[in-house]
Amino acid sequence: MILRTLIIAMALVSIASAAYSPKPGDRFPDLKFPSITGGEQVAVSSLTEKKLMLHLFASW
Repeated sequence: MILRTLIIAMALVSIASAAYSPKPGDRFPDLKFPSITGGEQVAVSSLTEKKLMLHLFASW
């Protein structure tokens, strides 16, 4: 029973992860992030022609 539940859960996760897959040339969503130097917001669209490093993490 546990094995069946795990197999179903893995199948659902793999289907959900395949629902959106970015392709080369796709535009990054125009998100806004807080600046590290102050309280203002920095939009991703304002960083065109500049190098951008995003450090994404999760603490589960």
